[in-house]
Parts: sequence; C-alpha cells; structure tokens
Amino acid sequence: MSKLFDKPSTPKNNLQVLQWLIFEPILLRRYEESLNEAQIHNILLKSLSINFFILIVPLTLVIYFISVVIIAGFDLLLVFHPDMPKYILQQWQTYTTLWEKAYFFINFDDYRSLKDLAFGCILGIF
Repeated sequence: MSKLFDKPSTPKNNLQVLQWLIFEPILLRRYEESLNEAQIHNILLKSLSINFFILIVPLTLVIYFISVVIIAGFDLLLVFHPDMPKYILQQWQTYTTLWEKAYFFINFDDYRSLKDLAFGCILGIF
C-alpha cells in the first residue's frame, strides 16, 4: 500500500522541475543524483526554455497590454502630457470607446507605444 503523502522521485513535466527548483530543492537534489551530466543539462535547458518562452514572455506581454488598456481607459495620456500638440488632443478626444483609445495609444509613434516597449523588452532580455 502506497502512502498518500509520499513525494514523487521524478518530476511529471518541465513545470514541475521549475517548481522543485524554487520550492523543493531537496527533491531536486535527489532527482539530480539519479541523472548523469548530459541528462541534467538537457533537462535544465529544456525546462528553462519552455517555461521562459512559452509562459513568462507571453504572460509579461499580456500584462503589459492590459496596463495599456487601463491607461487608455482612464485617459492618463491627457493627465501626464498637458503640453501635447493640439492635433493629438483633438484626435484623442474623437475616440469614444476604450478599444479605440487603446488602439490609438498602441499605434501612436511620437510617444512610447506598445511596439517600442515590446522591442525594448526583447532587447533587454537578450
């Protein structure tokens, strides 16, 4: 009869390897002792690359896009830039919905847009 609270000796997937790395280093050390050097490097590279490029980077971009929508929704562009040229203010005020304002804020080239910050984020990562 197996015990319900026994910890597994091998991780189920790459996300569990990352979880063990952060929260349960003792289990990770036990699992590491059962592997050779090439297997350790392969598993570490695979788990970090999958978790980084599939989980962390898209989640960061989604959170940033949500913050852009919040900025557009509260008209913070007008609050922080009172000395903007008149044509920008007129164009900004013609948009009535939140999505139109977010689209304007993302595609506006004179100030930091989502494209510029995403490009800077990618350059900063690499």
